[in-house]
Amino acid sequence: MRLSEEELWSYLVQMTAALRAIHSAGLDLGPSRLAPSKVLLCSPGRLRIGSVGVGEILHGTTPAMDMMSSQLLDLEALGHLILTLASAAKNVGPTLDNLILHYSRELCHIVAGLIAAPKGNGFQNWKSLAVALGDRVFDELSTSFENVDALSMGMLKECENGRIARFLIKLNAIVDRAEFLGDTRWAETGDRYLLKLFRDFIFHQVDDQGLPINDWGIIIDSINKADSGIDEKIMLLSRDEASMLVVSYADIKRCLVSAYEEIKRNSAPVK
Repeated sequence: MRLSEEELWSYLVQMTAALRAIHSAGLDLGPSRLAPSKVLLCSPGRLRIGSVGVGEILHGTTPAMDMMSSQLLDLEALGHLILTLASAAKNVGPTLDNLILHYSRELCHIVAGLIAAPKGNGFQNWKSLAVALGDRVFDELSTSFENVDALSMGMLKECENGRIARFLIKLNAIVDRAEFLGDTRWAETGDRYLLKLFRDFIFHQVDDQGLPINDWGIIIDSINKADSGIDEKIMLLSRDEASMLVVSYADIKRCLVSAYEEIKRNSAPVK
């Protein structure tokens, strides 16, 4: 197992946040819930506490010491958890002496204060621990914001891809349809013919030498404009150059919506 000190600080802040939620509600977690086998690494750098309440459900609650003492034991268990992880990362025994040899004085001070909590000479609650963490909390907050921003950008890209995919699905459901409601010319007349010319416009363009133009930027730009229905005009030319139409992207969108709605109204029900 390889853990950097930055990752250990992140784990410490996350577990402190968990204890804050539990202790602020007047509850205790129980030292066994902070054993390494009960703390789950779900996604990169994200910890969760497993088996919470399972023992109480299976065996019922048992009389315990006062809540403040129980919460101090939670702090001690957190200290032993970080000590165990840090020692395993360096392949040394889980002792404070070994911790001092491999990690910063600041981390060692925090771990020692957690382990000494029940003895009365360490941290006395999660609030004092949070104060001691100081800048590390803001480091974790900044990392969380960066992750949220990355996920938001990924979601926006997927939304954009989905929008383009919907447009292409509708377009291809209409263009070159062999027969519709007994009309073999349905896809070649009216609005549907205009969509066929638009399909050729975005996918079958050629340069002055008759060579294919394979520019994705032009394709995506044309699809975005048609999906948005802007008023910019384009010239559509049939393959035999016998037909030439000047239309706007708004006309393309109107034709697409109209033709696809006709297909939807007359489609077989989904089983």
